[in-house]
Amino acid sequence: MLGQCSSSLGIAKLFAGEENLLRISPSTTKGRFTLDGIREISCLKGLGMSEARKALPKLRKMFLTNPVSPFEPYYSPTRACMQSTVIS
Repeated sequence: MLGQCSSSLGIAKLFAGEENLLRISPSTTKGRFTLDGIREISCLKGLGMSEARKALPKLRKMFLTNPVSPFEPYYSPTRACMQSTVIS
């Protein structure tokens, strides 16, 4: 799992840039939470809410303060149709 985590984090840094990446990964007691366990779901929910409250000021500063330009896909449906049409 550690290798996959490290690889995913590296790819995210390459795509988004390190300055646009915010990792939220609180430390927990070893063995308390399991991958498919359901006993601690309410604790995980509480942990998530607590971490979200702590991270919100930084999230606001990083992502929610400046307006951005509207998204325009590189390949729009009309552009794709125009490029595939061959005039003989």
